[in-house]
Amino acid sequence: MSDVQKLDHIIEEMIDVVENSKEEIIHISETARQEHDTLLAELVDTKEKVLRYIEKGDQLERIVRASRRRLSEVSKNFDKYSEKEIREVYENTHRLQTELAMLSQEEKALRLKRDDLERRLIALNYTIERATGLTRKISAVLT
Repeated sequence: MSDVQKLDHIIEEMIDVVENSKEEIIHISETARQEHDTLLAELVDTKEKVLRYIEKGDQLERIVRASRRRLSEVSKNFDKYSEKEIREVYENTHRLQTELAMLSQEEKALRLKRDDLERRLIALNYTIERATGLTRKISAVLT
């Protein structure tokens, strides 16, 4: 085998390696795009849930305030109410406060999830941009 043939063989091997690398980068880019689409749909869903939890929390907060006012009124005028009425108002207020606390925790968890999804989408966008840039550069090299 002559030196020219050896050089041609080396160049062909290099082109094969570069083409294979290009295909791998394209695959990484496609996978990242699919993951991006999945995360974006999950983010939209999570944002909608956060809004629903906020609305529900605001509504429940108003109900809790009204219940506290009622409890305060019953407590101040306990001689006008039966023990059963006082207990029912107290238990209802406590139940509502507990429900509000649970709702608040769930909202907080959803907000954390939303923030995490947004960070992951930013990282995926970076990966997609890098993969696209590398694919262009490899194409230019192969040309």
